[in-house]
Amino acid sequence: MRTVLIGLFSLALGISSSHVTGEDLSSWGKRITFQASFDHGADADFAAGDKRIYTATNISRETVEAGLRSPVVALADGGKWGQCLRFSDRADQVIYFNGAENIPYAADGFDVTLAFWMRLDPDQDLKPGYVDPLQITDKAWNNSALFVDFTKDDTPRHIRLGVFSDLEFWNPQKIPWDNIAVADRPMVEVARPPFSRDKWTHVAFVLRGMNTDATVAQFYLDGKLQGQLDKPQRFTWDIEKLAVMLGIEYIGLMDDFTVFRGAMTAAEVAALAQLTESTSSLTREPTAQADAAEWIQLFNGRDLDGWQIKIRGYDLNDNFANTFRVVDGKIQVGYEGYDQFNQRYGHLFYRQPFSSYDLRVEYRFIGQQANGGEGWALRNSGIMVHGQDPGTMAKDQRFPVSIEVQLLGGNGKDPRTTANLCTPGTNVVMDGELITRHCTSSRSQTYHGDQWVSVLVRVRGNRLIEHVIDGQTVLAYTQPQLDPSDAEAKLLLATQDKLLSGGTISLQSESHPVEFRKVELRVVNE
Repeated sequence: MRTVLIGLFSLALGISSSHVTGEDLSSWGKRITFQASFDHGADADFAAGDKRIYTATNISRETVEAGLRSPVVALADGGKWGQCLRFSDRADQVIYFNGAENIPYAADGFDVTLAFWMRLDPDQDLKPGYVDPLQITDKAWNNSALFVDFTKDDTPRHIRLGVFSDLEFWNPQKIPWDNIAVADRPMVEVARPPFSRDKWTHVAFVLRGMNTDATVAQFYLDGKLQGQLDKPQRFTWDIEKLAVMLGIEYIGLMDDFTVFRGAMTAAEVAALAQLTESTSSLTREPTAQADAAEWIQLFNGRDLDGWQIKIRGYDLNDNFANTFRVVDGKIQVGYEGYDQFNQRYGHLFYRQPFSSYDLRVEYRFIGQQANGGEGWALRNSGIMVHGQDPGTMAKDQRFPVSIEVQLLGGNGKDPRTTANLCTPGTNVVMDGELITRHCTSSRSQTYHGDQWVSVLVRVRGNRLIEHVIDGQTVLAYTQPQLDPSDAEAKLLLATQDKLLSGGTISLQSESHPVEFRKVELRVVNE
């Protein structure tokens, strides 16, 4: 594996941006998975995953708070396009975004393009030591890591792109860093890079064929190709721990950080560096229109066409006491016809199963709980995903074997999170551990009263499920699976795989009246 060292003006590999215009880049707007302009706050403008920016006490990220919490990192005027992120001194804390979904990773191969703008601080130099304006990893700088850094000993400092596969892959003998020949380090190094206090420099790198035997990593400055690595790469990331860290030991400005799914050509990178406005412009109206067209309205606002009903103790599609109905354009779950609830749990199933998708639901709790409802069921409902076919449920079965996104309302005074996880007949994996407890709380805030709440559930087959409230991922887990110790799940294991890659979607009736005014789904092709 060779490190490529290139003087700034010694290479004429950049392709003229006249071959590709800003208008030609418009199709790349649909491929943006993450974009932070810093013009509307520190959080991202757009994110396929979590938009929030976080501050950790150290690079291990053991103690974390949402938001910018460092005294030396702040939003500032004078950005490339508007505001920017300013690192006024070396920070003790680490600023980062979550990488899950924002970095389009796949174990069997992926392409990605990352780009941002940098400008050195007008008042002071970088401090001694290595400086990493960008580092992406779930482990360490030399183990499954991508980074852009400044060297510590050169004057002026060189800048490098580091592409460090799994440590066992690129350095299986654990050779100490100082003993590795420069030519064998997995980096592209640029001498005398075009950074200054007076102007902004565009930084980009393109990774093509990652996790394959035909990987190419290219490093660009101001739209010009500086060098590349041609070597197989193997990145094994725990996506729940993946972090996009900004400004480690850095003093200076950063703006317009963007991640694209796919590998740009040299001409496209050159055009990207020539844009006359933020890359957020690529995500505007055309993408908004496409986004609206992609969402399927599972609830049509008029009736329950396309849905099936299963209430405990009743046959399929026996809607006892009109439990599920449409009122004023909303799905309403009510119990006026019940003398006692008597554990008659109900579920409203969409007829078509799905596997990989985004599901957006808006709900609110209303009225009083039905007589005989359990205490835990007060202001309690749920969205069931990866569920069993209602036609396979026993007549007296309480819940479908499924993964439940538990919806809870506050009682007016106490904290009570929503978008929690419950697992009727199932288990999941969190942080590498099989979770067998029935319910796990999220990190959401509490929603009291009858306010509408919007929840987004990102489902990616058996690979990942995320619960998102108000743009923040409040719970994430992997490998949803049947519980072999559960009697109802055992019946399903006789005819299907243990891991759940798809299934039904249903809305729950658990004794407290609830309304749903939006149920929409976007299929995600992976």
